Amino acid sequence: MFMESIEKPKKIPKWLPNWKDEDAYPNPKNNISREQWAWEFMRRNLTYQKLFREGLKHNKSWYQKHSTDSRFSRYFICKPRANKNESYDDYVVRCQQLNKTPVINSKKRRILKEFPIKESNRKFNPANSEPPEFNTDYNYPFMFVAPDYDEEFIYNIKDDDEVFMVFLSALSIEDQIKKATELLEEDRLLFKKEGNPVSEKMKIHQKSFRNYLRILDGVLSGATQTEIANVLYPGQGTTAADNSALDKVNKGLKTAIGFRDGGYLKILETVILS
Repeated sequence: MFMESIEKPKKIPKWLPNWKDEDAYPNPKNNISREQWAWEFMRRNLTYQKLFREGLKHNKSWYQKHSTDSRFSRYFICKPRANKNESYDDYVVRCQQLNKTPVINSKKRRILKEFPIKESNRKFNPANSEPPEFNTDYNYPFMFVAPDYDEEFIYNIKDDDEVFMVFLSALSIEDQIKKATELLEEDRLLFKKEGNPVSEKMKIHQKSFRNYLRILDGVLSGATQTEIANVLYPGQGTTAADNSALDKVNKGLKTAIGFRDGGYLKILETVILS
C-alpha cells in the first residue's frame, strides 16, 4: 500500500482538535464558507506556523531590549534598509546621518508575502478559529448583464467555467432567462465537446473536507493509518484482503497534504457542494 509521507511539527499545536471527535471540526451541514475551509488547511501549513512563531518571537519590542545585538537586520524589515549584522543602535545613527526617519517592521510580515492574507486587525495566529480575510479577488472581472439585447451580453467568464449574471427588473424576466439559458447551454455543450464538462470540473464536497482535516490531524498526532481508518470508516476494510478503508485514508491524506501546502487557494475558487 502506498504511504504518503507527511512532515510533522516538532511540537503538536495546542489548538489542534482531537481528530477522533467529529464534532470538533466544522460541520458541513452548517454551510461553511470557502474561506473557513481554506483557513483550516492553511493554518496547518508548517511554513505558516514557523513564520508566525518567528514573528511572535522577534516583535517590535525586541530591538529595544537588544539595541546592540548584531542580529537586528535578520529579524526586521526596515526602511531605509538595515545592513547585515548591523545593530539597532548603529542603524539609528546611520539613519540620523542620512536625515531619514526609520520605519521598522517585524519579519512577521513575511506571512503576508508568502500567504494570501489581507492585512487587518486580526492577529495572524494559527490558533484562531475564525479565518482571516484572504487576499484573493472573488469578484468576477466583468458583469454579465442579461437584458433584451444579445449584443449586451458580456461573455468573458472567470476560468471559463463560472458565470455571474445580473438581470434587470425593468425588462422582461422571462426573455432574459430564456436568453441566459440559451447562452449557458451553448457553453455547457462546448465544455462537453472539449472533454471538460461543467458538471465535473472544480467540484468538492464539504463532507470530504472534514475527513481530510481529521486524517491530517490524526497523522500529526501519531496515529497510524489503520487506526484512522478504524475511526473514520468503522466496519470497512483494514486488512490485507480488504483494504478499502485504508485506501480512503491514504488517498485522503494525499489530498489533504495538497490542500495544506498551497491547494487551499483552489478552495477559494471552487464550487463547493454540501
